[in-house]
Amino acid sequence: MPGPHLFRQAVYFAGSVFITMELANLPVPIGNWKERAVAISMVNLLIFLSALATGLLVLRQLKARVIGVLTLVIAGLLSGIEMIQFAPFMFPFAFPRYVVIGGILGASVPMILTLFVLGYCFSKRKDSLDVVAK
Repeated sequence: MPGPHLFRQAVYFAGSVFITMELANLPVPIGNWKERAVAISMVNLLIFLSALATGLLVLRQLKARVIGVLTLVIAGLLSGIEMIQFAPFMFPFAFPRYVVIGGILGASVPMILTLFVLGYCFSKRKDSLDVVAK
């Protein structure tokens, strides 16, 4: 089971993804915009859960490194921007369910790459005594 520190770091990453997608995908109040807003928010919430799992997975691999909160937030913002490019996340009613669900599951791949690369490049190696003690 991941520790509370690891979980908190993953929430910083996933929260940044979620906020970016919510801000970018706010539907224009025309037609049935309330239904679209709910659908988009539900998709964004599922992406948040995917990002949370992605964050836990990557941060576990980088456990011998100290990663700053700013790095996690930037990785989350970049991941959110990457996700916005995928049309089913902005128009979930216009695509079959399997495309939207596949996109949510597949979203973890660019998120893993972004978080891993930025986390590795902008982190510091923990002192070897810290790693042994934990």
